[in-house]
Amino acid sequence: MTLIFILIALAADLLSVDLERLRKFDWLMSLYNSLNQRFVDNEYWDGNLGLLFLLSIPLLILTLALFLFSHWSFFAEAILSIFVLIYCIGPKKILNKFDKYIISIEKGETDAPSLARELITEEFENSSDNTDIAIMKSIFIESHRQIMAAIFWYFLLGIVGVFLYRLVDRLNFKLKGTAGGFSESASILLNILEWPSVRLFAVG
Repeated sequence: MTLIFILIALAADLLSVDLERLRKFDWLMSLYNSLNQRFVDNEYWDGNLGLLFLLSIPLLILTLALFLFSHWSFFAEAILSIFVLIYCIGPKKILNKFDKYIISIEKGETDAPSLARELITEEFENSSDNTDIAIMKSIFIESHRQIMAAIFWYFLLGIVGVFLYRLVDRLNFKLKGTAGGFSESASILLNILEWPSVRLFAVG
């Protein structure tokens, strides 16, 4: 069933008109801001313990929902699992950007450079690589983040695993560049979560 759920989620994303507007994590940042205001003077908040506490809240809610749904109906649990997968895995975003760039190059349109900048991730913004190489490397990284890493943790820890990875990924993205132990902890945890999957993806 695991593979079937993944295929359904990927198909739903690729065949849909636009699911990106539904993949919002504003609630996560609102939760972070609320807790940050409450525990700003707590010495344990701005670091690993604070990050684990923040992550535990949505993860426990999802775990409880899965537990209740599993005792109620298999189909209800399956629908919830597929919904979370669709929420956390988004290949169409990458494909759409790449398609627009290729079409603009073929037609000689003037917006090709701006589309190229959208494809290039910040890791390669100032690299010495030419545009095409930087785009290829960026697509490799984004494909891993949006698809392969999430699927890896789904196979390893189930639906809670894919949700955990996406939460850490979004936190790291939102807090990147900000000073503090919380941002550093999010970056370290993301590196730990990505370490096995990125190597498997590279070998593949």
